[in-house]
Amino acid sequence: MSCEVYLEKIQNLLKKLENEQKENIKEAAKIMADSISKGRFVFIFGSGHSIIPCMDIFPRYGTFVGLQPT
Repeated sequence: MSCEVYLEKIQNLLKKLENEQKENIKEAAKIMADSISKGRFVFIFGSGHSIIPCMDIFPRYGTFVGLQPT
């Protein structure tokens, strides 16, 4: 597969995600923001390789707090 074909496939997947899930993503973001603004936490979970996104958003020194891995 050429680079151009690969990039086109990725762009198509991202466009599909935007078209089909944008409102759900916005709603999830609102729920998380509301929880954090009230002094609560957002608990994130992953097992196996699915833990990688959790590790990516876990706060590091000097970053935003409110997300807690479980």
